[in-house]
Amino acid sequence: MTQTKVERKYFRSRVNEKLQNKASLNSKKLALAEEQELTTNITGGASGSIINTSPTDYGLVTPSTIREDSSQLLNKHIKECCVKRGLDRDWIEAGCSSLTTTEATDKLYYTAKSAGILIEGANAQYQYRPDQPWADKQGKKAPKYRTAAGDEYDALLPKHPTDSNYWLDTSKLKQRCYQINGHPMLLVTEGGFKAIAACSHDIPTIALLGVEMGLTPTKDDPQGKRYLVPELENLAKKEFGFILAFDADTLTA
Repeated sequence: MTQTKVERKYFRSRVNEKLQNKASLNSKKLALAEEQELTTNITGGASGSIINTSPTDYGLVTPSTIREDSSQLLNKHIKECCVKRGLDRDWIEAGCSSLTTTEATDKLYYTAKSAGILIEGANAQYQYRPDQPWADKQGKKAPKYRTAAGDEYDALLPKHPTDSNYWLDTSKLKQRCYQINGHPMLLVTEGGFKAIAACSHDIPTIALLGVEMGLTPTKDDPQGKRYLVPELENLAKKEFGFILAFDADTLTA
């Protein structure tokens, strides 16, 4: 059964609410170019003189190589995602964008200390991967990924490159799913990149921002109970099951 008009309206309203402050494409080009100018030395010849450049010379994807509605990525981020990680370029361009430190600060609601990649889902949930991770306190490990401060977190649904109804059309989504005894199962993993990788191979996969972030915080409930985050609850009510596919990390003494 597909989603009702009310459910579609609710889904899209959540997306619009989180994206209302998004900058225009042209403004973003200028901001990215300014950030690259501050952080990258562009030299030419043996003399090491600075070359006059245009925004596209800073590694920005040109209009001819991106779709009108796609996110904007620096070439170095495309190489990191598609060459180093081997991820599908169409899926990466659909759901990822390069941010300056200023833009990252706006997204995180606290001071960012590095430019990086924003991974944003079809439901507008996002996580941020800084180019140069930083620690919040001296002696603490610098996290590879960041989430917004004070934001009510949710699962992240990777954006399909061409099908805006990928997560909305319940009937088709169930047909795509791995089946156990005729029951549609969605893969659940940690991190947007892993979910994008699986989705690009026709395995519908949801990303959690952390292994314990498929449940709401205990502080949100008077009795300290935890419940499924909204997207997981919504899909569970539509009779989807979940297969956990986290990293096989181990702890050593």
